[in-house]
Amino acid sequence: MVIPFYSEKLTNIGVLRATLLVNAEAAAKATITVQDNVLLVGSDPVVNFSDVGVALASVPPVVTRPVETRTANQRVPIDVKLTLTKSSSYASPDSEEWWPAKEVRHFQHMNCRNCANRLLQTSSSFQCKDLPSEHWYELVECWICHETKPEEHRARMQPILARPDALLVGSTYFLVHPDNIISDAVVVDKPLASRVKWDRGTMSKWIMFNCNQCGHPIGEGQYEQRDEEIKLLAAKFFKYCVSILPSLKYQPTFIDFFVCDLLEAAKVHATHRFIIQGRNSSQIYALLWLFNWDTTVVYNKGFLDSSNENSTVYQERVMKVLYLDCSHNDDILVQRHLLSWGKDKTADHLLYPDAYCRQLVTAICETTKLLPSSMRTMNHPAMTMTQNFSVGFVNRN
Repeated sequence: MVIPFYSEKLTNIGVLRATLLVNAEAAAKATITVQDNVLLVGSDPVVNFSDVGVALASVPPVVTRPVETRTANQRVPIDVKLTLTKSSSYASPDSEEWWPAKEVRHFQHMNCRNCANRLLQTSSSFQCKDLPSEHWYELVECWICHETKPEEHRARMQPILARPDALLVGSTYFLVHPDNIISDAVVVDKPLASRVKWDRGTMSKWIMFNCNQCGHPIGEGQYEQRDEEIKLLAAKFFKYCVSILPSLKYQPTFIDFFVCDLLEAAKVHATHRFIIQGRNSSQIYALLWLFNWDTTVVYNKGFLDSSNENSTVYQERVMKVLYLDCSHNDDILVQRHLLSWGKDKTADHLLYPDAYCRQLVTAICETTKLLPSSMRTMNHPAMTMTQNFSVGFVNRN
């Protein structure tokens, strides 16, 4: 039977922290060693680290055995600290930029990823340009510091508008002028549009729109109301909702773009608390605390399935998060945390189509099952903001 194994690679301090699940007799008596880069319990191999490119130093492992006694047929966790070689590199926490202007400048078609419905006019020759950070306007005071009066720059700092025959490329979306969109290719989300208060705030509003063929959400449009009708002024197509033809080398998923959003917001706003909210329903799907934005995990799937006979070892680069699934918001604990986080001005709201919010929560919940049961929840008395939060991961490519 495969010995369940889970570990986190802490490259910044040169340590691999691991947990094994072995029977009580082995936990009490067996010697845990490393030979030829293989972790052994007695004479039984657990992990060959060479298979995943991890190099261990020739230093005896530090083993923490359980204090309480168990019967011989019971399985108990053992914590092991292994030393990495000094050659192990520390990866940059920055995320990869998906589909920048230089990669899409030769594109011919943009389609709905769900149904392949064509979205843009093919007669136009687009000029592709990268947009600055989504938070560029917030940082303008840092850029312009030499003027005697702060208001002098305001007349020049105008919003970046969509332009005909230009594909303006943001980190997670394409900004397109409505003249370049095929007639009736997209349709405004009517339930959302019906709730807009046109007499409040700015004259134009950003409202979700869907693919007219399949009804799948693909972006949001800047609309204004004229003579009781709304007119599209600009369109943002979410990169994770569209496909580019000819096909590019890599087709990033929603999770890839979520990582970009999370890291950018964390760096710009200096926050680690995020509220994941649906654009369509305004429902809060999860509360998320960014615990470590660059972690490497090495594991087999023994903790996921105790009867697992597959000894395959996996290595993944992830972000470690604490999260609370708020799908069932009638729970008293969930309600208490929603109220607390709702009052926290440092918590950042990340809005996505509801279907993608559900996909995200499901993916994170699945990663929790890879952990030993003792590591799946966070209940430290000093961390009241994350009491009974689960521990999970968001994969980074």
